[in-house]
Amino acid sequence: MPRIRPNLLSFSFILSLVSYSPSQIREVEPFVLLGAELSDFNGVPVSQFHLFSYKNNDWVEIPMQIDERSAGGSLFEADDGVWDDNDELIFQPQDGCIDVAPASWIDNDDSKNYLRNKIQVYDPVKNDSAVVYLYRSATIGDTVSTSYIDYEEQNDEIFTESYKIGFDDNLKFWDELRLNDNGSLSDDLLDREKNRMGGNVVILGDWLITEEDLIPIAMYFKSGKIRITRHVDSEVTVLGQTVTFENTRQYYRSYFSVPMTTIENGPTMGTNLFRVSFDFTVNAIGAIESDEKNSSLTVDGVPDANVQRNIPLSQMSHKWIKVSLTNNSVVVIGDFTEVANTNKLYFHDNYGGGSGDGSGDTGDMVSYGDLGLQFEDLNSGNQSFSLNAYIGIDTYLVGQTIQSYFDAAFEAEIHSETFPGEETFNGSITTGWNLLGRPLDVAETGTEEVFLNDSFRLKDRAVKDGVGVVLDVWDDMWHVWHALTGYIPEAKQAIDKIGDFIRKHINSYQQDK
Repeated sequence: MPRIRPNLLSFSFILSLVSYSPSQIREVEPFVLLGAELSDFNGVPVSQFHLFSYKNNDWVEIPMQIDERSAGGSLFEADDGVWDDNDELIFQPQDGCIDVAPASWIDNDDSKNYLRNKIQVYDPVKNDSAVVYLYRSATIGDTVSTSYIDYEEQNDEIFTESYKIGFDDNLKFWDELRLNDNGSLSDDLLDREKNRMGGNVVILGDWLITEEDLIPIAMYFKSGKIRITRHVDSEVTVLGQTVTFENTRQYYRSYFSVPMTTIENGPTMGTNLFRVSFDFTVNAIGAIESDEKNSSLTVDGVPDANVQRNIPLSQMSHKWIKVSLTNNSVVVIGDFTEVANTNKLYFHDNYGGGSGDGSGDTGDMVSYGDLGLQFEDLNSGNQSFSLNAYIGIDTYLVGQTIQSYFDAAFEAEIHSETFPGEETFNGSITTGWNLLGRPLDVAETGTEEVFLNDSFRLKDRAVKDGVGVVLDVWDDMWHVWHALTGYIPEAKQAIDKIGDFIRKHINSYQQDK
């Protein structure tokens, strides 16, 4: 009979040398990398791009999207099919994984002929990160069936697991919003989005335009598994002059953004009012709207007397407004510092209709929590703003937290790695590379152990190398809980099990001898 030498391993102790903890990066937000940031892939056909994460002891290809831009920067013109400096790689960093050993690689021979990029996305607010790996291979098919977003072109509708957005058939602005409510879409919460722009010109007098005056002349979209970009060009006649408005919005799983938008205020226009707001339907009754100064504006169709409307210019670089419903919440935040000298919260809650700025009503002619921003005394010239919206399903987002996300965006570090040409195992433990020749092992770990996945990978490696191992996983235990003997019963129980293991195999060894 072979000799058996028992050897005691505690993963909680051994793996404390490994720098890994589960990622707790912010939810919802996507991440976009430009071509210039992935120079290792310049000139590579985009069909050969594959993004992977290491989860549950295995490599998993995760959803990504490549949006090519033409030489002129357009997303909507055909490009050359290869990675260029202005192309974009889009993914959800929440799909990321732990940082594995450089020698760990996907099981694909063609990918081993090329560099891979380790992309570590860092969240400066949560002080945590997630890692994805970008590979090149011509022999991997399209294995990713998951799509986080869909666009139904015929009806001009956008769907995700979190929401549905619909657009007016003729004027192309929002006129439908449904949120996921316990697994199904809610009733339509939105009457429409509303726009106002007005001014005064000496001799010619006052002028005012609304969303109904904007005539669409062209619409473009680009869709993929992560993002839908939708662009509308509209025209309107102001004081006998034709003015063009460009509206680009980008939609993601639980998030959407309005990239830099420009407001024209030429020297002859005399613009003194700009407003963008979202008027809800009777289905939104009971919702709570809020911002930094107003903690609880109840949507009920009854006018509110004590709304704090004036917004200090200091808040306009990261101004947020929030809508909370029964199970969901939406926070919109943006940088509006360049737009105007006088900035106000627009809130009009009146089932009798009308408007809060004297511009008259549009849509269904009633207002339930019409919420947005109103700008007066606009700065001259072309002024720009951008905004993002976060959608929390089954959760209540906090405005100040979203503000911190807006102020401190995701960061990324990109490392080039090559296949080493030697067999290694898929994990972050790199010492020794194999366990050949080790004696019988016992390992204890807990379900709350930060290195739990490493425990399973080490067991897999031991089995592969013909080493006997007993992996004992304890419910609700954490890193080195054995040290709490005398405080929690599980500590003594775990040590006793180790003792039982030793006695059993020492006795077996002595009998064999």
